[in-house]
Amino acid sequence: MTFDREAFSDFLVHEGVIGFFNEPLTLKTNKQTHWYVSGRALAQHAHRLSKTAEFVFAFINDEPSLKKLFALDTKPTHGIAFLGVPEGATLLGNEIQRTAIAEGMIEDKLYQIRVKPKEHGAPISRHWVTDQIPERVIIVEDTSTTGSSSLALCERLRALDIEVVANITLINRLQLDASGKSVAENMQAHDLPCHSLTDASLVLPKALARLDDARREHIRATIMEEYKAEYGDRPLPFIL
Repeated sequence: MTFDREAFSDFLVHEGVIGFFNEPLTLKTNKQTHWYVSGRALAQHAHRLSKTAEFVFAFINDEPSLKKLFALDTKPTHGIAFLGVPEGATLLGNEIQRTAIAEGMIEDKLYQIRVKPKEHGAPISRHWVTDQIPERVIIVEDTSTTGSSSLALCERLRALDIEVVANITLINRLQLDASGKSVAENMQAHDLPCHSLTDASLVLPKALARLDDARREHIRATIMEEYKAEYGDRPLPFIL
């Protein structure tokens, strides 16, 4: 299966992952926005998670820097884990891990990191629900605004002497942090290769097309004002 960015974007919109608010919503990054990405819409149904995992592996197969991480033509790759950023992407990461095991890409081991370390118990159990520690990790996130959630998990894993080899995000919102840096710039500053299956420039037009004319124009104009205010004199990442 060859990865199709348009088909993946269509899938997300069809499954209700992209939505809009008439009043602004405050994100975890404290940014206010009129559009959202709902990872819950994927996590609520097994077939949605399964289909998302299919798209992820098609993407991996088409991306040389990711494909080389796996011994696809020989034995299963050992010690590697897909970890979803807890808790929002935990189920997504688990689904991708199980799919990789079923496809013979990686050995049959499941890993789950706790949201916060326990203050008691064996050292391994304080961080890991399954009492198994991966050697290498690919971080999985449903959406990135500034990359802060993925980077926090990355730093935590590195502090545990675990190699973080990549970050895969389903949707990059193409926004900037308070210092004016993009997700890619923040990831690069922390030596974390980052990849996104799609981004705001593709999913927003598709989601807006499903609205009635009056609401579509209001939301479109509002979103563009948000990005203009954020980017200032820098070129906008897209025009709706």
